[in-house]
Amino acid sequence: MERAVQPRAARPADGRPRTELHRSLPFLVAGNPVSYGTPFRLNTVEAFAGALCILGERDSAERLLSKFTWGHTFLELNEEPLARYAGCADSAEVVAVQDDYLAEE
Repeated sequence: MERAVQPRAARPADGRPRTELHRSLPFLVAGNPVSYGTPFRLNTVEAFAGALCILGERDSAERLLSKFTWGHTFLELNEEPLARYAGCADSAEVVAVQDDYLAEE
């Protein structure tokens, strides 16, 4: 998939190009002390670990989160949805699982 990058003149003040592709993680709950229990309010390491779990790299996610005292909390809070998302074949299935999971809650 090709990215559409803004010309330099149209870039924001920080100079970083913005792409037209937008990605988001499915429903997950923060386990960090600042945003604990808040849906969709993950910090960077939680987002990265969540993506690793969804991609089947749970061991890597656990290793990454082990550096934080609250890291295990993120995995415990999101055990069921992460397992369900990891079993999906594509993004459409992930959205369907997310919708199903949110309907149950």
